[in-house]
Amino acid sequence: MNSNLKYKLILILIFSFSLSFGQDYIDKIIDFSKSEIHDDYQSEFSLEMIDVFKKISNTTDYDLNFQNCDSLFIIRGLDIQNRTSYGRIWNNKVRFDYIDTKIRGNGKIEPNAEVSIDNAKCYTKDFDSIITLIEIGDFKTILKISEKHSVLSGVSWSIIRLYYNQDDIKYDFHVIQDFAIVN
Repeated sequence: MNSNLKYKLILILIFSFSLSFGQDYIDKIIDFSKSEIHDDYQSEFSLEMIDVFKKISNTTDYDLNFQNCDSLFIIRGLDIQNRTSYGRIWNNKVRFDYIDTKIRGNGKIEPNAEVSIDNAKCYTKDFDSIITLIEIGDFKTILKISEKHSVLSGVSWSIIRLYYNQDDIKYDFHVIQDFAIVN
């Protein structure tokens, strides 16, 4: 199956799932994926987000959409060696953490996310000190912190801020290298 057809099938899947957990977020995540993520990784990211949002929907009755809040934040770390991803998705009312260990077989990689609500399991502890900076969009300071406290690792982090601005949903996107803040 060619990559263009695969991507169209993914978009159909995303659309069908989006009706149950926030059409506006899913639409913007698709836009984000198409414009910011390399073609080779778009489907992996999209399938991961579908899986995570589906499990969020199954975990809670909270509906992640812009009628409930004006921003959604996503931190996603991807280990380039084993394709495991770690993440946090939150807004001003609720927080979800996840780890996606992916299932491999028959030449495919499929998402396999484990999602927890409100800090039950946290995979992104190093970000606790910069959450406020993410929420206000101070990415200049975040970049300085990640450079000052960088560590050698196979993980890079994507920070995505989706927000409602004058009748339109916009996003900020930044990639930083792995870091650790030792207290």
